[in-house]
Amino acid sequence: MTDEHSAVTCSTATTRLRPVGHARWVDAVGLLLILAGVGLGIIRFLGEDPVARNPESGTAAVALGVLVATPGILCLIANRTGRTPLLLPAAIVLALLSTLSPATLPLIIGAVALAWRWVRSPPGASRWRSAAGAALVVAGAIGAAALLLFGTTTRSFVAGNHADTTTGWIPWSTSIAVFTVLAVTIVAACAAVPPRSVLSPGRC
Repeated sequence: MTDEHSAVTCSTATTRLRPVGHARWVDAVGLLLILAGVGLGIIRFLGEDPVARNPESGTAAVALGVLVATPGILCLIANRTGRTPLLLPAAIVLALLSTLSPATLPLIIGAVALAWRWVRSPPGASRWRSAAGAALVVAGAIGAAALLLFGTTTRSFVAGNHADTTTGWIPWSTSIAVFTVLAVTIVAACAAVPPRSVLSPGRC
């Protein structure tokens, strides 16, 4: 009787919830994408003319980095909460971002990896919820990218005998709009696609 009770207690105590479709390498991909966003933001800031490096240009660089890192954030959320349908829109956004310049071309590797993982993942939310989440992510990312590309102005800087004029200056308002769009996109996508977990037996 004691042995049976101990076995039941052991089984109950070690059983835990595990996100559906969880894979450690997907977490690694997500972290790499976030680091890629940080790196591109730094490159963007350091690529400015020295006289144009100021808090406003720094915020614009962060906005670009956050846009590139957004698929990585979605990747981590999808993998750690069982929202596997979000892997597909993350892959689509990465594929779109990879076409922006030669510097972003390597992002296509992450897009292929996430798409492959999405294909092999068990079904998540309903098709309608999955489609809604995918549409929200893709639309939000495209909207944020459009803001960065077209929400620019002309700005001139003078420092001593050196002057610089740029027609692609990203003002405060555009950067804040990008942050807002991406934050709302992530929250809305998570609301559209609920988390899923399964019971995972452990060991005594």
